[in-house]
Amino acid sequence: MNNQRLVKLVRVSRIMEEAGLKIFFDYQDKTWGVVDCISIATMRLLNCRRAFAFDEHFREAGRQSGLEILP
Repeated sequence: MNNQRLVKLVRVSRIMEEAGLKIFFDYQDKTWGVVDCISIATMRLLNCRRAFAFDEHFREAGRQSGLEILP
């Protein structure tokens, strides 16, 4: 078995928060929450391309951002 972690916890920085708020305000026609937008921004900044999510808002935002959303 390899030593790669399945999940990595990340503390959100001010830059990540501001990038997420920009997404939130840029897409006011969507029903995405602030947490969804900050999560997407964080993933972009960390070059994370995959997410495991069941939340439909996050799934929609992620797909629009070019992320692979599992399952």
